[in-house]
Amino acid sequence: MPNRSDIRLIPCLRSGFLAAALCVAISATAQYRSYSLRCLAPLLEEVDPNQPKTLQEAFLSGPKYLARPLEGIGAEAIDFPISTESKKAQLFFRQGIALLHALAYREAEEAFRTVVHLDPDCPMGYWGLAQANERRPGVARLYARAAHDRCDRNRPALEQKWTALLTEFYREGENRNLPARSAKRIFALEELLFEFPENNEIRAFLLRRLTLDHYIANLPVSSHLAVDKLALEFAEFAPDHPSRHYRVFLWLDRRPGHILDEARNMSALSPKAAEIRRYTAEAFYAAGHSNEAAVFAKEAIQTDHGNLAHRNLMPWESENLTGNHATLVNLLTASGRINEALAEADAAVALPRKNADASRGLEHLRVEPLMVSGQWDRLANDLETHPLLLAAGSPRDKVQQLQWKALAQIALGNRDRADDFVAEMLRFQRQVLIAGISNSEEKAIAGFIRTTQAIRSLFGSRNVTPSTLDTADLPALVKAHFLHLAGHTGAAFQIVEAERKNASRSWLPTAYYSHYAMEAGRKREALFFFNREFRAHGSHADAGLPVWKKLSPVAKNLRLPEKWAIPSANQQLKPGRFGPDSWQPPPAPDFELPDRRGDFITLKQFSNQPVLLNFFLGTGCAYCLEQFNTFQPCYESFENAGIQIVAITLDSPDLLARMLGTEEEIAPGFREHFPFPVLADPGLKTFRDYRVFDELENGPMHGTILISPRGKILWQDIGHAPFNRPGDLLKEATRLLLAHGHR
Repeated sequence: MPNRSDIRLIPCLRSGFLAAALCVAISATAQYRSYSLRCLAPLLEEVDPNQPKTLQEAFLSGPKYLARPLEGIGAEAIDFPISTESKKAQLFFRQGIALLHALAYREAEEAFRTVVHLDPDCPMGYWGLAQANERRPGVARLYARAAHDRCDRNRPALEQKWTALLTEFYREGENRNLPARSAKRIFALEELLFEFPENNEIRAFLLRRLTLDHYIANLPVSSHLAVDKLALEFAEFAPDHPSRHYRVFLWLDRRPGHILDEARNMSALSPKAAEIRRYTAEAFYAAGHSNEAAVFAKEAIQTDHGNLAHRNLMPWESENLTGNHATLVNLLTASGRINEALAEADAAVALPRKNADASRGLEHLRVEPLMVSGQWDRLANDLETHPLLLAAGSPRDKVQQLQWKALAQIALGNRDRADDFVAEMLRFQRQVLIAGISNSEEKAIAGFIRTTQAIRSLFGSRNVTPSTLDTADLPALVKAHFLHLAGHTGAAFQIVEAERKNASRSWLPTAYYSHYAMEAGRKREALFFFNREFRAHGSHADAGLPVWKKLSPVAKNLRLPEKWAIPSANQQLKPGRFGPDSWQPPPAPDFELPDRRGDFITLKQFSNQPVLLNFFLGTGCAYCLEQFNTFQPCYESFENAGIQIVAITLDSPDLLARMLGTEEEIAPGFREHFPFPVLADPGLKTFRDYRVFDELENGPMHGTILISPRGKILWQDIGHAPFNRPGDLLKEATRLLLAHGHR
């Protein structure tokens, strides 16, 4: 066998032989807590993250970092002692319980995983992990069994009952007869409360199951009032407990106005719990208070951003950040606050995307408020000039862009120009079908074309009926707009009437309702909803909306002044400050590392240009080397985009010199496979600084990190498997650099 100093990257070595040759030269060394392997990527290929076979497999697909203490989630109000000698484990267990009540499952799992890290024999740590994974029953069942196995007779009686209850629930099977299993679990919690009547944590989990099983799983509640009485009694026992909000879930879909005070209070009790604020927003919106709902939705986003900044995470690692952005955009649009909705949409569109796949973007959030509000000229201009709408990369995105352009031209009366866009959509569809695309993209493209042709047909044939739009995938108010333009006034009114009922007291649907009712000769209906509440909500809406002018006849019939909107009691509603308004890319730590020649290189040397850091586990890791082989065809494209690639390895400078050569004459194949700096970090300081290190398994990971010219982390993929989609990453890097002002 050749020794390491004899192995060189010569031109005749193809990619497969390269990895094999280097792996022969370097044996695996123990790097991780639970595995004697150099790299854990091979294990991940065999592990189903939703159905792990062992505890170690469950850990492998779970959190990678130790939890940090969190404030403002209500943990201090929890009294849930567990049998552990570790004070830190007790602290993080309480934190995990508070996060469970806040529905922050990912953060809760991290807290309970830290408990197990600190005390591997603590049964309640595994019990908490099962609770945090209730949406993944295969994982929860494994943790429930681990908790039960560790809870012997020497443990407190209550812990034995907690773990037995959970094990029994998952013993019944993953999905079989869920209503019966849930009812049995509620009965067991009631029995536990009879046995320990002073224990508020049992009462909190009983409320959790009674309300969440109903709200999320749609399981029946025999008496809302009985559960409500239990919740009110609990509020008297523990007024600061973070589970107070379960009462909101009880009434949200039935009598939302009944729990607005509770909804407002629960946000005050858990100021760092973003999901609580989002559900508060839902309660206010369901009760017809869309402007107040927008305040809480904005605070939910701020809280998300604050938590991300605190933990140095990417946006997709938040529980529901994109969903919170979409909620706020929809609330603002319904309130007629289109300019604010567009600003929020821009913040959402600019977010990094985990899969580096532009086809899963949020550009529709930027487009739909303009369509719904009838600002077609503004939309047509934005589609040609707005940076966030020019970065579409996938075939699906390009066809959707053409659809939006066609719809704008139809609405503006430029039918011939719209036909040109439809023809372009059809040509592009033929091209991508020949080239080959996924089934999902093919269906999406066909849907865009079908919807656009249906809208166009309204203006081209006398035989077309309103039912033509039944399958059109567009917001209801947009369908109504095109029907109205095409002369189908009655059908347009029916759609708007249904939308007003679905979103009662929302300003924009009500505005369109009054306008269409007046045009249809239904004067009484038009005037009835043009009341003081509507006029007060109008003080929040953008005064320049097209529908404002359309409402003048209604105002005149009511003998109102030209400026008919009246000041709202809540006109100055503004969200608090719980974090940044938009996602702020975290700063990239600087480094000073030697290359194979011993020359030190720093991140600052690459200032004013984007950098792609690629952390790998050394020249002895076949998966790392295969990643470089995958990236190799794209090196020139990254270079043309101005992106500097830098690799960082745990190998020493001496090993790099022996493996790769100190001069290109010695290793002529080096430039082909590694035409960029390769830096040594054997002490793993830079790995740790960039969190490319599994704190729970105590070993380094793979990492691919995009850094902006200003030294901010715009995108990253960190885990035990290397990132192997360079083409997708190049598209996402181009989009992000444009979105963040780097042209």
